[in-house]
Amino acid sequence: MPETFGSAFLGGLGHPVIGMDHLVAVLLVGFLSFVVTRRLMEPALFVLASLAGCLARVWFGGLPGIECAIALTLPVMLFMMWFHRGLAARSGLVMLIGGSLHGYAYGDAIVGVGSSQLFAYLLGLTLVQAFLAYGFGALSGLLAEKSPKGFATLENMLSAVASGTALVFLVTSLR
Repeated sequence: MPETFGSAFLGGLGHPVIGMDHLVAVLLVGFLSFVVTRRLMEPALFVLASLAGCLARVWFGGLPGIECAIALTLPVMLFMMWFHRGLAARSGLVMLIGGSLHGYAYGDAIVGVGSSQLFAYLLGLTLVQAFLAYGFGALSGLLAEKSPKGFATLENMLSAVASGTALVFLVTSLR
């Protein structure tokens, strides 16, 4: 548990990066928003929902089965990536639900700290998720415009990593 503002801020910066399921989810959010739906509000929805989920965990306690629900967000986002034509209208809802579930998991790391540490953690969490989602999304969109072959490779790699991560975390959460 972080004891200082600085350690809480660093914890917020690190959690989405060192948690493979969280990292893949944030990258998928960026990819979906810049390449599939072309809605730049989606990373903001995901990030804001993750803050709400984090606060819900801190204030209201834990829920059984949350890791399984989090693992299922990755296949849902992959499904949107692969079959996006009819799903774009629902992408905002997916971002809200996915963000709140991932945020709920982020909250485990900060339960019981003071308000300044909570603020620092949320600040770090917000900055890193926004940077990763918007940055990866922008780079994916640029690659789609400049190199269709390179983009296809990126899309395949992202699909493989996200599928493998989802499978590992889903199986692990069911134990």
